[in-house]
Amino acid sequence: MKNLFGFLLLALMPCLVGWSYVGETVATSAECSTPQDGNEMNEGFLGTGYENTWTETIGTNGTVDEDYTLSSGWTSGSCSEGLNIVIPLSGGNTSTRYDIGFATTDTYDIYAEFKVSSVTLPAYGRIQLLSVYQQYSGNFNDISISVDDLANYSLRAHGSQTSNNISFITGVTYTVRYHIDGTTPANSYIQLDGGTQYSFTPSTAMTSADWLILGANDLTDSTDAMDIEFGRVWVVR
Repeated sequence: MKNLFGFLLLALMPCLVGWSYVGETVATSAECSTPQDGNEMNEGFLGTGYENTWTETIGTNGTVDEDYTLSSGWTSGSCSEGLNIVIPLSGGNTSTRYDIGFATTDTYDIYAEFKVSSVTLPAYGRIQLLSVYQQYSGNFNDISISVDDLANYSLRAHGSQTSNNISFITGVTYTVRYHIDGTTPANSYIQLDGGTQYSFTPSTAMTSADWLILGANDLTDSTDAMDIEFGRVWVVR
């Protein structure tokens, strides 16, 4: 009888070991959350609505969707939710804005993960991707998408002195850094994916920055259109 019990136990061992092994190696997916890289603001567009307070401006047939599922398996941090802004032809300015309330002496960095799905512009035309805006004067500095006569797209920071162009490709994910130096404005720069820093000088008319704006803040031409996704945005001061 003892030998029979030992035989049955040995026969069951592979099953018991296999059950225990599978149970111990099942991986639990990481909880989706917005990385806290900014000490001023972090926005990952998670959950219903925004994580911070934003105000939308929607032009004719434009779309601002903060509950958008990022396309083509793109994930921001550990998340697949983001912001989608669609500006159709003759659609006017369509954007969303956040109150940053920075003074003229503040030095800060704005980072944005983005992908331009499509853009339509005439040769040498441009459309805004991101801007900082002064409410009382209507002045702003921005990062715009521009195109040359050979349909090559680029990013450029505008101010009293404009940066050089940074080439990019539609349908590809990038992280742009927009650095404003409040002490020495000429040391401000734009940077794509941690690469070369392209200097520019913000407009001297700007004595403060009230709003951070994503999308087209300025009125667009009837020949301009854009479909852009943002994975997350963060601000460091």
